[in-house]
Amino acid sequence: MRTAVLTDKAAVDRLTKLGLDVETIHKVLRQADAEAATCTKLDPPYMGGSLRHGRTVRFLREELLPRDWDYDNPRNQCRIISPAGDFAVVASSGDAATGNERMKPTTKNPKGITIFEAVATNQLTFDLGSDFEPERKTPELLTWLLLYWFDDGEIRSELSLPRSMEGSYINDWDVRIIFPSVPRDPGPYVGAAPGSSDGDSSSDAAAYEVPVSRRA
Repeated sequence: MRTAVLTDKAAVDRLTKLGLDVETIHKVLRQADAEAATCTKLDPPYMGGSLRHGRTVRFLREELLPRDWDYDNPRNQCRIISPAGDFAVVASSGDAATGNERMKPTTKNPKGITIFEAVATNQLTFDLGSDFEPERKTPELLTWLLLYWFDDGEIRSELSLPRSMEGSYINDWDVRIIFPSVPRDPGPYVGAAPGSSDGDSSSDAAAYEVPVSRRA
Protein backbone atom coordinates (compact mmCIF):
# COMPACT_ATOMS: atom_id res chain seq x y z
CA MET A 1 0.00 0.00 0.00
CA ARG A 2 1.44 3.35 -1.00
CA THR A 3 2.15 6.17 1.41
CA ALA A 4 0.54 9.56 0.77
CA VAL A 5 3.41 12.07 1.02
CA LEU A 6 2.06 15.62 1.21
CA THR A 7 4.16 18.75 0.72
CA ASP A 8 3.61 22.46 0.05
CA LYS A 9 -0.07 23.38 -0.44
CA ALA A 10 -1.29 19.79 -0.04
CA ALA A 11 0.46 19.63 3.33
CA VAL A 12 -1.00 22.96 4.46
CA ASP A 13 -4.51 21.92 3.41
CA ARG A 14 -4.25 18.61 5.26
CA LEU A 15 -2.93 20.32 8.38
CA THR A 16 -5.82 22.78 8.27
CA LYS A 17 -8.28 19.88 8.26
CA LEU A 18 -6.53 18.57 11.38
CA GLY A 19 -6.72 21.97 13.08
CA LEU A 20 -2.96 22.54 12.91
CA ASP A 21 -0.55 24.82 11.07
CA VAL A 22 3.12 24.91 10.14
CA GLU A 23 3.83 28.09 12.12
CA THR A 24 2.73 26.50 15.40
CA ILE A 25 4.81 23.36 14.83
CA HIS A 26 7.90 25.39 13.96
CA LYS A 27 7.44 27.64 16.99
CA VAL A 28 7.17 24.63 19.31
CA LEU A 29 10.25 22.91 17.89
CA ARG A 30 12.34 26.09 18.04
CA GLN A 31 11.34 26.70 21.66
CA ALA A 32 12.19 23.12 22.59
CA ASP A 33 15.54 23.41 20.82
CA ALA A 34 16.33 26.60 22.74
CA GLU A 35 15.63 24.79 26.02
CA ALA A 36 17.88 21.89 25.02
CA ALA A 37 20.63 24.37 24.15
CA THR A 38 20.91 25.30 27.84
CA CYS A 39 22.53 21.92 28.48
CA THR A 40 26.30 21.67 28.72
CA LYS A 41 28.85 18.87 28.74
CA LEU A 42 28.42 18.76 32.51
CA ASP A 43 24.83 17.55 32.17
CA PRO A 44 24.11 13.82 31.84
CA PRO A 45 24.64 12.69 28.20
CA TYR A 46 20.92 12.10 27.67
CA MET A 47 19.79 15.43 29.13
CA GLY A 48 19.63 17.46 25.92
CA GLY A 49 17.44 14.95 24.11
CA SER A 50 15.21 14.33 27.11
CA LEU A 51 14.69 18.04 27.71
CA ARG A 52 13.98 18.63 24.01
CA HIS A 53 11.32 15.92 23.95
CA GLY A 54 9.69 17.00 27.20
CA ARG A 55 9.55 20.63 26.15
CA THR A 56 8.17 19.72 22.72
CA VAL A 57 5.27 17.99 24.48
CA ARG A 58 4.73 20.85 26.92
CA PHE A 59 4.96 23.69 24.38
CA LEU A 60 2.66 21.91 21.92
CA ARG A 61 0.09 21.49 24.68
CA GLU A 62 0.44 25.14 25.67
CA GLU A 63 -0.26 26.17 22.07
CA LEU A 64 -3.20 23.83 21.48
CA LEU A 65 -5.11 23.70 24.77
CA PRO A 66 -6.45 27.27 24.27
CA ARG A 67 -7.83 25.99 20.93
CA ASP A 68 -9.98 23.40 22.75
CA TRP A 69 -7.53 20.52 22.42
CA ASP A 70 -7.07 18.18 25.39
CA TYR A 71 -4.31 15.92 26.67
CA ASP A 72 -3.69 12.74 28.62
CA ASN A 73 -0.79 10.44 29.53
CA PRO A 74 -1.99 6.82 29.32
CA ARG A 75 0.82 4.59 30.59
CA ASN A 76 3.17 7.57 30.19
CA GLN A 77 2.35 8.07 26.51
CA CYS A 78 2.04 11.85 26.28
CA ARG A 79 -0.83 12.62 23.92
CA ILE A 80 -2.42 15.83 22.68
CA ILE A 81 -6.04 15.11 21.70
CA SER A 82 -8.02 16.91 18.99
CA PRO A 83 -11.11 18.95 19.94
CA ALA A 84 -13.38 16.33 18.36
CA GLY A 85 -11.61 13.56 20.27
CA ASP A 86 -11.03 11.54 17.11
CA PHE A 87 -7.23 11.59 16.96
CA ALA A 88 -4.17 12.28 19.08
CA VAL A 89 -0.68 13.62 18.37
CA VAL A 90 2.39 12.09 20.01
CA ALA A 91 5.83 13.72 19.70
CA SER A 92 8.78 11.49 18.86
CA SER A 93 12.32 11.87 17.60
CA GLY A 94 12.83 10.37 14.16
CA ASP A 95 15.89 9.28 12.23
CA ALA A 96 17.80 11.27 9.59
CA ALA A 97 15.12 10.53 6.95
CA THR A 98 12.58 12.61 8.89
CA GLY A 99 11.19 15.49 6.84
CA ASN A 100 12.68 14.15 3.60
CA GLU A 101 9.93 13.33 1.11
CA ARG A 102 12.23 11.05 -0.92
CA MET A 103 13.10 8.81 2.04
CA LYS A 104 11.13 6.71 4.51
CA PRO A 105 11.77 7.62 8.15
CA THR A 106 11.53 5.51 11.24
CA THR A 107 11.47 6.37 14.92
CA LYS A 108 14.91 7.01 16.38
CA ASN A 109 14.23 5.13 19.61
CA PRO A 110 12.47 1.81 20.28
CA LYS A 111 8.78 2.01 21.16
CA GLY A 112 6.79 -0.03 23.64
CA ILE A 113 3.31 -1.45 24.02
CA THR A 114 1.46 1.90 24.00
CA ILE A 115 2.74 2.80 20.52
CA PHE A 116 2.29 -0.79 19.35
CA GLU A 117 -1.37 -0.64 20.37
CA ALA A 118 -1.78 2.80 18.76
CA VAL A 119 -0.39 1.52 15.45
CA ALA A 120 -2.67 -1.53 15.64
CA THR A 121 -5.63 0.84 16.04
CA ASN A 122 -4.46 2.88 13.05
CA GLN A 123 -4.45 -0.31 10.97
CA LEU A 124 -8.22 -0.58 11.47
CA THR A 125 -8.76 2.19 8.92
CA PHE A 126 -9.03 2.44 5.20
CA ASP A 127 -8.28 5.18 2.69
CA LEU A 128 -11.30 6.88 1.14
CA GLY A 129 -9.38 8.27 -1.81
CA SER A 130 -7.67 11.44 -2.91
CA ASP A 131 -8.16 13.36 0.34
CA PHE A 132 -6.47 10.59 2.34
CA GLU A 133 -9.09 10.85 5.08
CA PRO A 134 -9.03 7.59 7.06
CA GLU A 135 -12.43 6.33 8.17
CA ARG A 136 -12.28 4.65 11.55
CA LYS A 137 -13.75 1.22 12.14
CA THR A 138 -13.05 1.51 15.86
CA PRO A 139 -13.98 4.05 18.57
CA GLU A 140 -10.32 4.30 19.61
CA LEU A 141 -8.26 7.35 18.68
CA LEU A 142 -6.08 7.48 15.62
CA THR A 143 -2.52 8.39 16.61
CA TRP A 144 -0.35 10.72 14.53
CA LEU A 145 3.34 11.14 15.30
CA LEU A 146 5.05 14.51 15.24
CA LEU A 147 8.49 13.34 14.12
CA TYR A 148 11.46 15.68 14.49
CA TRP A 149 15.15 15.51 13.65
CA PHE A 150 17.80 18.02 14.73
CA ASP A 151 21.30 18.31 13.30
CA ASP A 152 23.93 21.05 13.24
CA GLY A 153 22.21 23.12 10.56
CA GLU A 154 18.46 22.57 10.58
CA ILE A 155 15.33 21.13 12.15
CA ARG A 156 13.34 18.72 9.98
CA SER A 157 9.90 17.49 10.95
CA GLU A 158 6.68 15.91 9.75
CA LEU A 159 3.28 14.84 11.06
CA SER A 160 2.74 11.24 10.02
CA LEU A 161 0.21 8.47 10.54
CA PRO A 162 2.00 5.18 11.33
CA ARG A 163 0.81 2.02 9.62
CA SER A 164 3.08 -0.76 10.86
CA MET A 165 6.04 -1.65 13.05
CA GLU A 166 9.05 -3.91 12.66
CA GLY A 167 10.16 -4.97 16.10
CA SER A 168 10.11 -1.87 18.29
CA TYR A 169 10.36 0.64 15.43
CA ILE A 170 7.72 2.10 13.13
CA ASN A 171 8.60 1.15 9.55
CA ASP A 172 5.67 2.30 7.39
CA TRP A 173 3.19 5.16 7.18
CA ASP A 174 -0.26 5.82 5.72
CA VAL A 175 0.17 9.60 5.44
CA ARG A 176 3.22 11.84 5.80
CA ILE A 177 2.73 15.61 6.05
CA ILE A 178 6.15 17.14 5.42
CA PHE A 179 7.04 20.52 6.97
CA PRO A 180 9.65 22.87 5.51
CA SER A 181 12.97 22.62 7.33
CA VAL A 182 13.92 25.33 9.82
CA PRO A 183 17.49 26.71 10.10
CA ARG A 184 19.02 26.35 13.53
CA ASP A 185 21.07 28.98 15.32
CA PRO A 186 24.82 28.37 14.94
CA GLY A 187 26.28 26.31 17.73
CA PRO A 188 27.10 22.76 18.71
CA TYR A 189 24.42 20.12 18.43
CA VAL A 190 22.98 19.29 21.84
CA GLY A 191 21.33 15.89 21.92
CA ALA A 192 21.52 12.41 23.27
CA ALA A 193 24.85 10.65 23.24
CA PRO A 194 25.19 7.79 20.75
CA GLY A 195 23.26 4.77 21.95
CA SER A 196 21.27 6.70 24.54
CA SER A 197 17.61 7.69 24.53
CA ASP A 198 16.21 11.06 23.51
CA GLY A 199 13.69 10.71 26.30
CA ASP A 200 10.85 9.48 24.10
CA SER A 201 11.43 5.73 24.08
CA SER A 202 8.34 3.86 25.21
CA SER A 203 9.43 0.95 27.32
CA ASP A 204 6.37 1.58 29.50
CA ALA A 205 8.45 0.50 32.46
CA ALA A 206 7.51 3.59 34.43
CA ALA A 207 3.84 2.73 34.09
CA TYR A 208 4.10 -0.17 36.49
CA GLU A 209 4.92 -0.20 40.17
CA VAL A 210 6.77 -3.14 41.65
CA PRO A 211 6.08 -3.65 45.36
CA VAL A 212 9.21 -3.93 47.47
CA SER A 213 9.09 -5.37 50.96
CA ARG A 214 11.78 -4.89 53.59
CA ARG A 215 13.56 -8.02 54.76
CA ALA A 216 12.93 -9.01 58.34
